[in-house]
Amino acid sequence: MNSYQLISNTYLTTAAQALYHELVAICNEMKWKDVFKKKNSDLCSILNMSEKTLIKSRSDLSDAGLLYFQSTKDKRIGCYYSF
Repeated sequence: MNSYQLISNTYLTTAAQALYHELVAICNEMKWKDVFKKKNSDLCSILNMSEKTLIKSRSDLSDAGLLYFQSTKDKRIGCYYSF
């Protein structure tokens, strides 16, 4: 099953879909590392969304089983992500 089929079988907001596709693109740029990191501020800027929307969208993706993430307290690191 490809990512389009996976997402189309799950109700996700447009913000969550945009976040998912951006994280896939980032992971692709990193040669599909098992775990990668990205700062919330960078994602908010790229996707033109508030941090509140980003956090909600990330949780929705995790609840749907499409994404695993671990937040850190260090703002310089951001979050660790994996698919």
